[in-house]
Amino acid sequence: MSTAATGTDWGTAVMTSLAAALTMFMEAIPRVVGFLVILLIGWLIAAAVARAVSTILRTVRFNELAQHAGLNGFVQQMGLHTDAAIGECF
Repeated sequence: MSTAATGTDWGTAVMTSLAAALTMFMEAIPRVVGFLVILLIGWLIAAAVARAVSTILRTVRFNELAQHAGLNGFVQQMGLHTDAAIGECF
């Protein structure tokens, strides 16, 4: 086996490997973009649901209902807050 043939084989092997890696990378781009789009849509839906729940809780005056029902102390002992404005943070 000559050194020239070995050099050509290595060069071909490296180029083939780089081409395969580039092809795999290019094929992954649409999947990554799709993932980011789905993530963004999910985030927007979650924000809309949080805002709707917060509005509903304010409308029915959940804080007052929880206080009258005796749940306010129980909920605070669990480390949660009954403030509907918390939904606005997200």
